[in-house]
Amino acid sequence: MSRGIAKGFLRKFGRVHELRQSNPEVAEVLQITEEGTNRKIFYLVTKKASYQEPNYEDVWNALCSLRRVLLAEDLRKLAIPKLACGLDNLYWKIIRSMLEVVFRYTGIRFLVCCHRS
Repeated sequence: MSRGIAKGFLRKFGRVHELRQSNPEVAEVLQITEEGTNRKIFYLVTKKASYQEPNYEDVWNALCSLRRVLLAEDLRKLAIPKLACGLDNLYWKIIRSMLEVVFRYTGIRFLVCCHRS
C-alpha cells in the first residue's frame, strides 16, 4: 500500500496499520468505516506482498469475496478504481469482464474511477 492508488487511499483514509495487523490472506476483503461518516472503504487483498503482482485467479477470488460482503451488508452501489490495472499490470478488459460475471444478477452497480498520477 505504498504506490499507485493505494498510496492515495493511505493518505486519505489512513488506518492501514489496522488492516496489516489482521494478517490477511489473499482473496480476503478488509473493511474500515471512515471516521465521522458511515462510508465503508473496502480493500481487496490480491497478493501476499506489495512488491508482488497479482494474477487473475486471485483477483477473481477477491471479487467473489467482495460480492459476499456487499450482499451481506445490503450494499448496492460501489465506486472502484480500475482494479489491478495500474502498477499491477493486469488488463482492464479482463477485470471488467470478471466484474460483470461475478456481480451479474446481484443488483450491485459500480462507478469506475480513473486514477491520475
